Amino acid sequence: TDLAAVSAKFGVRNPQEELSITEELKNTYHTISNGSLLSGSLNFPRRTISAYFNSAVTPVFTVFKKNVEDALSARNILAPLHILKADGGSLPMEHMVSRPVETAFTGPAATVLGLSALGVIGNKHTVALDIGGTTTDISLWKHGKPLMTKNGVSIREYPSAVRSFAVTSVGIGGESVIRLKNGNLTVGPERVGPSVALGGIEPTLGDALIVLGHANYGDFNLASRALQDLADAIQATLRSKNVNTSNNQLTLIKTASDVARLIVEKALQTIQHGINEVVKVENKRPIYVVADIVNPDIFVPEHIVVVGGTAPSLGASIGEYMDLPVTIPENAAVANAIGAALALSTIELTVHVDTKRRLLVIPELGIKQQNCTLKRAEQVVERAKEALSEEAIRLGLDAAQEIEVISIEDFPVVEGWQSMERLITVKVQLAAGVKN
Repeated sequence: TDLAAVSAKFGVRNPQEELSITEELKNTYHTISNGSLLSGSLNFPRRTISAYFNSAVTPVFTVFKKNVEDALSARNILAPLHILKADGGSLPMEHMVSRPVETAFTGPAATVLGLSALGVIGNKHTVALDIGGTTTDISLWKHGKPLMTKNGVSIREYPSAVRSFAVTSVGIGGESVIRLKNGNLTVGPERVGPSVALGGIEPTLGDALIVLGHANYGDFNLASRALQDLADAIQATLRSKNVNTSNNQLTLIKTASDVARLIVEKALQTIQHGINEVVKVENKRPIYVVADIVNPDIFVPEHIVVVGGTAPSLGASIGEYMDLPVTIPENAAVANAIGAALALSTIELTVHVDTKRRLLVIPELGIKQQNCTLKRAEQVVERAKEALSEEAIRLGLDAAQEIEVISIEDFPVVEGWQSMERLITVKVQLAAGVKN
């Protein structure tokens, strides 16, 4: 293999070790990822995982980049080429070649941005659902803003340092397959092809919505016939001696409409369970500041917004099932495309200052400066903003874009019972969001 990843435990405090090792490996490996260049946060395992996956996906990303560029060239499209990141920002494609891991989970990110652009969230505790063909993505919004992951998103269940919106997926969508298994009717999470109404071979949730009149596409007769065949199969199964029919709701299934109603009910149960789990996790998050203890903001769903291709046919039923007001915006089916098109460019930098050692480090840029004279957090914030503006100009981004201070950590260093020096860490970014 010609892929490598380098991650030092305190690389964000001093990236020199990582950079030196990378220099030694250059003649052996074509692609080398550095943990400290991908994240300035103090979490060695997350940075290491990010570096690993960054190198792992680089060959795939390189092919993807070439295919996109060839497709645009063939159509004489000369527009600038940007790609979305998991945190909702976008960057020029060329810059992302060195950090493709940040393009993970951009589908959900595009939807979150689309919801912002459509202006349908409001200030209530809102649950947003993006119901596609295979999955339903769930995001939570407080006071008009989407919740972010605390430390980073998990990739294949491995916790990374990739900053992302807090989006959870459940396996239900318009093309979730319907099957009769051991006397039980299941909906999803598999997808085996399009709905029968569109030429598929197995019935789906979409077919059920068509039969109930909630959706109007494809061939109604094909969908109805598929569900009637399923109803007949259910009755045949119930007549066998191997199935316990006591308290079995399948005993009431006689027609295609009966099957369709049960299918939709099961889909709604899956979605509600997913929402309940996401809300439970949010409300169990550790509390880090006193203000949250004094004024806890427990998430209680007050409003549902539904987008995605299945939104018009299932959204109203979700609201009725959960007894909450539902908004299905115009252009709900293309909310993710709207979000991707309007995404602002964004980059993030971290500045660490040790006033005792007079040391300044910007790990994402591989910068280590001795003889730093900064002493106060406000000075470090200004230095971080300057560095971010300079990097934005280097990348050809809009340096006039709003700079957001993500976090400030300012810890005193106590020696001899006196606090004389400080450890200061500031994170800044070009504010993510959508163009007005």
